[in-house]
Amino acid sequence: MFFALFSFQSPISNRAQNVILQDSHLWLMKRNVKAFVNLVQEANFFQGVRSLIQATGIGKLRPNIVMLGFKNNWTNVEQDELLDYFKTIQ
Repeated sequence: MFFALFSFQSPISNRAQNVILQDSHLWLMKRNVKAFVNLVQEANFFQGVRSLIQATGIGKLRPNIVMLGFKNNWTNVEQDELLDYFKTIQ
C-alpha cells in the first residue's frame, strides 16, 4: 500500500483538491501501482501526518510503512516547522 502527503502553506480550494486527486490516480495507474490516495488539510505538518495516518485503511487494510521526505533546508526554516518535523518522526 502507498500513501502520499502533500504539503501546502495555505488551504486549497475544492477544485485544486480534485485536480490533485485526479493527478495522483493517473500517476498510480500509469505505473500500475495498487494504492489509495487520501488528501488531508491541517494547520501544520505534524497534525496533517497524524490525521492522514488515522484516516487510512479500509477494514483490515492498514499501512505498515510511512515515508517522509528528508528535510534539506534545516538552517533556512522557521523553528515551528522544524519542531513539527521532529515530532512527526518521533
